[in-house]
Amino acid sequence: MIEVQEFITNKQYVVVNGKRFHYVWLRDNCLCPKCYDQSSRQKIYNFSDFVLDPQPFGVNLQDKRLIINWDEYSSHQSIFPISWLLERAYDPKPEPEPLSQHILWDRAWFDNHTIEWPDYWADTQKTRQILSNHLATLGFAVLRNVTIEDLEIEWDYFQELKNFEAASNY
Repeated sequence: MIEVQEFITNKQYVVVNGKRFHYVWLRDNCLCPKCYDQSSRQKIYNFSDFVLDPQPFGVNLQDKRLIINWDEYSSHQSIFPISWLLERAYDPKPEPEPLSQHILWDRAWFDNHTIEWPDYWADTQKTRQILSNHLATLGFAVLRNVTIEDLEIEWDYFQELKNFEAASNY
C-alpha cells in the first residue's frame, strides 16, 4: 500500500512522493472514458483538442487518487490512482542543490586558515581535505613555507589539485 508522504502543486507540475508530473503529461495521459479506452488501453483523446499548456482549475489528493479539474472550455476531470502515477514516474526526484558556502575572506581570515607546510606533513589526509575544501569554496588555497624540494615530493598531488573542478554557477 502506497502512502503519500509529499504532495506539492505548482504552476506547471505536481509533485507526489518526490516524483514530478507535468500538467501537460497528466492531461495527455488522462484515464477518463472520454480520453482512454480501458479495454484496448488506447488513447482516444482528440489530438485537435490538445492544449499545449493545460492549466488545472483544481488539484486535490483524495483517497490515494490525484484529482485534477482542468480549466478548459468544457469541464474535464482527470483521476489518477497514486500507484498508477508512481509506476509511470518519468522524472526522478531532483537532487537537492548543494548549499553554496560564501566565505568573505580578508587577511585576518587567512591568518587563521592558512596551512603551514610542517602541519601538512603531520596529517596529510586531513590537510588534503582542507585544501580541497578551500578550493571548492574559495577557488584557491594557500599553503605556506613550502620548499622546492617539498613541492617536488608532492608534485603529483598538486597536479591533481591544479585540475580540481568544483561546481560553479558560471
